[in-house]
Amino acid sequence: SPIYLLGKYALGVRPTSPAYATYEVRPNLMCFGELEGKVPTPCGTVSVKMTKTDVTVLADVDGGTLVLGDKTYPIEKNQMLTVHI
Repeated sequence: SPIYLLGKYALGVRPTSPAYATYEVRPNLMCFGELEGKVPTPCGTVSVKMTKTDVTVLADVDGGTLVLGDKTYPIEKNQMLTVHI
């Protein structure tokens, strides 16, 4: 479905171990100027908001990492993470 592809490719949310026990958010910053969406996982939801200047992630799931270029940022459960790009 197109919604699945949006989460996987544009928002960049994908599992790095079975059942999203760990996952990464690697947004495609070249796709859109601004984009916001939620990706359901077996254990909760990962919300990603991209603007021209920031990426914000809020997840109710443990085990995530935000990847922007060559930098990584841990995503803490129920803690909003905003990174200036």
